[in-house]
Amino acid sequence: MIENNNQEKKIKRRKIIINIIALIIFLTVCILVTIWMSPYIKEFTNDPRAFRDYIKENGFLGVLLFLTIQILQVIVSTIPGEFVEIAAGITFGWFFGLVLCEIGILIATVLIFMVCKKLGKPLIDNYVGKGKLKKFDQLDKSPKRDRVLFFLFLIPGIPKDMLIYASAFFDISLSKFLLISLIARIPSIITSTIAGDYILEKKYGEAILIFVITGVITIICYLLYDKIYKRVTTKENKNEK
Repeated sequence: MIENNNQEKKIKRRKIIINIIALIIFLTVCILVTIWMSPYIKEFTNDPRAFRDYIKENGFLGVLLFLTIQILQVIVSTIPGEFVEIAAGITFGWFFGLVLCEIGILIATVLIFMVCKKLGKPLIDNYVGKGKLKKFDQLDKSPKRDRVLFFLFLIPGIPKDMLIYASAFFDISLSKFLLISLIARIPSIITSTIAGDYILEKKYGEAILIFVITGVITIICYLLYDKIYKRVTTKENKNEK
């Protein structure tokens, strides 16, 4: 009996040590990625056209580079998402910029969910900031959780990357979370990508008009989500029965 308890303690210690090492590696990668991204961010800030030309001159590799930046922005979360979205609009135009941003967010979200499940809440909480994940515990318990999540992802300026880390520990499937977050992000991304495209061309009047159009798109996205959400919920209820 005592030997079994000692064996279990050893296994738990090994798991803790492995998780701590994994977290250290993850943090190191985040720091290195931030350092790696700095020159590109600086180049974009100083001369958006030169940054756009650099990405386009590299063809498919340029697209992969930008997609990597988008994925890392979500995972590292040290750079505002709107900044990358504006860069996407300037570099690729609003539509392809939107597509790239959504693909990057999808990949990053899947990776975050996998890492969070592997490392556990205590270690991830230390990474994002002690106690920050706890603020979202009541949201997970709310019967209106999914709708609240949708609106949080819909509103520009909300720390959406933190929401991804918190939601990884919610009682929610990855597929449903992706449905909520990807649809809800569309208006904000479209606003940023189109505004970025127009700002580069100094079309400030058109950029303002974008915000009005985004309001309409926001309503459409919510109605679309509401319809899909009801359909998904109905199927889940049938499967439970």
